[in-house]
Amino acid sequence: MGSKSTSSPTITPTITMSIPTDSMSPSVAPSVGPLATERNLSSMAIEQFPVTIFVYDGRDKNLGGWSGLQISYLESIPRYQFSYTVLDTEQDGYAGMALQFTDGQNLSNYGQVEFTVRFDDAEAEHIINFSVSDISAQKTFIRVTVRGSGEQTESFLLTDFSNLNKNAVKEVTFSVDHSIVTGNHHVTISNIRFLH
Repeated sequence: MGSKSTSSPTITPTITMSIPTDSMSPSVAPSVGPLATERNLSSMAIEQFPVTIFVYDGRDKNLGGWSGLQISYLESIPRYQFSYTVLDTEQDGYAGMALQFTDGQNLSNYGQVEFTVRFDDAEAEHIINFSVSDISAQKTFIRVTVRGSGEQTESFLLTDFSNLNKNAVKEVTFSVDHSIVTGNHHVTISNIRFLH
């Protein structure tokens, strides 16, 4: 799993994108693999909920950090290509990508979250913080270590995120800061799913 830390960074969107839905109901969201039905609720892709995707960084506070986002599709599955730079300075630079539910989502039927991650540079090891938070906006970060440049699937129990109210989940976040990384990096995140 990884180490946990609790903090509340200021999130300032720099790019905002929404995946369109025909209704607020998760069952009619865009097709991203098999849609969940009353008979098949073993997992739910995050894109099956109304969600806004954005990046944020330390630029608005004159801190070292820059971020960008491109979304591509492979076999109808979105791949979030998150690029970021954290400057090697004494400033507390940061950058992140968030997938934010339109309203607090009731995920009480789900017990864990998983995603696939792949870094696109040749470093032997990468670190990224991962968080699932509710409408209170208090975040518990789990530090994820990715070795090499191949795809790696990560899975965490929702109970790993301290005091998470599963009846009102608001956001899934991937982030970095000056304490764990500097330089330019590119990471692809896909298959973000909630599982029973």
